Amino acid sequence: MLLISPTLFQLIEHPVLSCIQLAHHQLKLLGREWAWRIVARHMTSEDHP
Repeated sequence: MLLISPTLFQLIEHPVLSCIQLAHHQLKLLGREWAWRIVARHMTSEDHP
């Protein structure tokens, strides 16, 4: 059985969680940017067939 002290666990866990949150935030921004590009492309292609 592996026992980790709470402080050590927090030291290990916190950077990993912050990295995951940062990556998730970047992915959301990237996805929103791509969504806007696709929407804009569809709107312009409909305006100018």
